[in-house]
Amino acid sequence: MKTFKKICIVTGCKLKVNLNIIDDISKYCVGKSEEIFEQSINTKIILTIRGCRFCRGNTIVIRGPSNYMLDELSRGLWDSISIIKKSFEGDKFVIGGGSLEIFLSVLIEKFACLLKSKEQIATLEFSNSLLEIPKILFRNSCLNEIDLINKIRTIYNSCLLTKNFDLKDIGVDLKTGLIQNNFYKGIIEPRMSKVKSYQIATEVVISLLRIDDVISNKS
Repeated sequence: MKTFKKICIVTGCKLKVNLNIIDDISKYCVGKSEEIFEQSINTKIILTIRGCRFCRGNTIVIRGPSNYMLDELSRGLWDSISIIKKSFEGDKFVIGGGSLEIFLSVLIEKFACLLKSKEQIATLEFSNSLLEIPKILFRNSCLNEIDLINKIRTIYNSCLLTKNFDLKDIGVDLKTGLIQNNFYKGIIEPRMSKVKSYQIATEVVISLLRIDDVISNKS
């Protein structure tokens, strides 16, 4: 019965269990679809309906050699769909591939130079902590993280000095290790997830710094 209800939702028809009580078929909404057929997938017969009237989604069939591979593929596919969903919800994007963290590090470092108290040390450490994300990305891609970060920092510094903000989208191709414009290459991330991740990480660090005593159970 659940399967029939789902078919009624996507095709726009109404489910009637007893056809004898129908006096006039025109009173009821008849479903509509472009194509209905059965196909064999992995020795199982599956009913496929295409071109439905009110279909707002699709069914993705995942095939793999083992249950472990299916779980990994399903998890990766779900993560990709969630990222796309969050991107359209926020409607604003930032440059990915570690470029944003390097650019923020340069900006925070310049801001720290304006401070004249002990806050300058904490601000510089916060700036250096942002560089850990691109370092991990470059290291996992078998690239020289120190050389690449220094090159991108030089580009961003010249971007701020010359006010040529077209250079702020410069990043690294993790496959080839070449400097490129990540925005034109489509390497972007939703701004909402970035802001939340920075907020959560900052709150965790502040909570740890507020701990003035640790009680351990020696037993």
